[in-house]
Amino acid sequence: MILASSSGEAGRAWRTAIVLAAILAALVFWDHRLDRRDRALRERSLRIGRVIADVDPQGLTVRELRITLGSAPSLVYSPRLDGLWRCLTAQAAPVRVTEMELVVRSTLGASGVVRSADPDAAPRYGIGIGQTIRLSLHGRGALEVPGSDLLFEVEIGDCIPDADTCFVRRAGSPEIWAVEGNLRQLLLPSQDGGLPLIDPNVIPRVWPGARELPLRVRIERAGDEPFELERQDSGGEAAQPGEPATSW
Repeated sequence: MILASSSGEAGRAWRTAIVLAAILAALVFWDHRLDRRDRALRERSLRIGRVIADVDPQGLTVRELRITLGSAPSLVYSPRLDGLWRCLTAQAAPVRVTEMELVVRSTLGASGVVRSADPDAAPRYGIGIGQTIRLSLHGRGALEVPGSDLLFEVEIGDCIPDADTCFVRRAGSPEIWAVEGNLRQLLLPSQDGGLPLIDPNVIPRVWPGARELPLRVRIERAGDEPFELERQDSGGEAAQPGEPATSW
């Protein structure tokens, strides 16, 4: 009986040793794997790269742009109505083409360094939260079917104004980049509540003849009496028909 008991205890001790050895081997394996991943991330974080590195931006044609702030409805910009870029979700208001082109170039050419690849860390960079801006670029197919032909989508988080930097994550990737340029600032509403990229001028610069500075503008709104705006010369007197004028 004593021999049987000793043999059983020895067997249990042997099995326990095997289990502990297996656990230790697994821990060493995962520690080594995580260490290699961390080293690779650290090495990559020291190299400047492009967020969208797998496509040549010169070969892309953007025909629709969508901006979504948190859970708010998306703002849709496209030239599909008459060839002029307009915000279709804001009564087809014309946009500032220069800023629109800057947004597209800044998105396709965004470059910087990887700061994190941990999904749990995203909120610390302003990504995956209510204030995150989602920006999507669409190709020619969106002229026929709005929202189709998705080229790229990125999430834009917090910015660092003093460093002219913001944090960006490409949809489908865990990597959070610190990229050069304050792309977020271009996509936020203006201080007076105006929608991003909208041309605030009474006569948008993209309209034909806008650079010719017309003498009179007639404005008609449903339910209101029409009225006219007349450009005046520098002396403040109303310009007479046919006479040149220099300012409104």
